[in-house]
Amino acid sequence: MTLDEMVNDYEYRLILEAYKKHDFNQSHTAKALGISRRTLIYKLEKHGLKEPPDEEGRSRSDAARRRRAQIAVEMMFNEREAKP
Repeated sequence: MTLDEMVNDYEYRLILEAYKKHDFNQSHTAKALGISRRTLIYKLEKHGLKEPPDEEGRSRSDAARRRRAQIAVEMMFNEREAKP
């Protein structure tokens, strides 16, 4: 293993550990690591850690998008039910 590979591996493990510790909150993780949030985002993308998966293995943004759509449909249904 080259020095560059070892440094990348160490960086990956440090970032992943901090990211998990701070519940995948980018701002808190960046602050804990002493780097800017933008630098953290770059490093997350570099290491394939940009967005943690949900419980079913999908990206959180997909799950959030589906949940917002589900809420919108429920609201429309409830509005229709409330009308005489």
